[in-house]
Amino acid sequence: CEALHALLQAILEVGNELNAGTAKGGACGFRLSSLPRFVELRSSKDPKLTLLHYVVETVLDNGADFLLDVRGELVSVEVACKVVLSDLQKHYREWTDSLDRVDREIVTGEQSRAELPDEGRYCESLTFFYNQASEALEEFKMSLEELEELSRSLANLFGEDPVEMEPHNILATLNMFLKRVEKVADEVRRRAEANGGKAPHSLAKRRPTNGQSRYNGAHGSPAARSTPRSATRGRGAQPRSAQPQNIVSVIDRAGRT
Repeated sequence: CEALHALLQAILEVGNELNAGTAKGGACGFRLSSLPRFVELRSSKDPKLTLLHYVVETVLDNGADFLLDVRGELVSVEVACKVVLSDLQKHYREWTDSLDRVDREIVTGEQSRAELPDEGRYCESLTFFYNQASEALEEFKMSLEELEELSRSLANLFGEDPVEMEPHNILATLNMFLKRVEKVADEVRRRAEANGGKAPHSLAKRRPTNGQSRYNGAHGSPAARSTPRSATRGRGAQPRSAQPQNIVSVIDRAGRT
């Protein structure tokens, strides 16, 4: 989703803009876990406004409204974040153990078949079940292996450790943030309409001075403060080169894709 890549790139660029002239400026990337901080950090002049409002106004000021509706292009994320990979792996192990017990039961029944004729029909029924269940389990195994590979790719895409960060946590964080982006975008648009089409507090036009952030509890934006690992490594949140790109050029490029 190019719009998501561009949105994350825009967030990175806003963070670098806020931290311009400081050691925290010019970051090449950020951790996905930094995204909630954009909602938590509030303006010292108006507590109703968060750092995310600044990001949204910056995007709107550059005519890139489509970036704020990216959640509509990722409708499957909300469903996918409810799938817990570790639970599926646990179920697979449990089902494998259960089939092993059925197999042992069949072997035991076959051994006593000569003495107990009824055991033959019992073993035949168990064998039929075992064969059907084995085929289903094999299909599940193939799907699970594919999901595990996709999970590793997803973690790598966002610069996360696939062992430490499960895919549902990555997707839940992303889904929560995109929901918040939509809500804040609606707020900013309504406030702009109420002010004759202008941003109510001109957040996107004010810059911090002396290397300080105007947001409570922060000396610089969370994007630049976090570990400089790409949120979409080599695709969106990390610039193509080591030098930060201008946010206008980033948004303009995304609009042409």
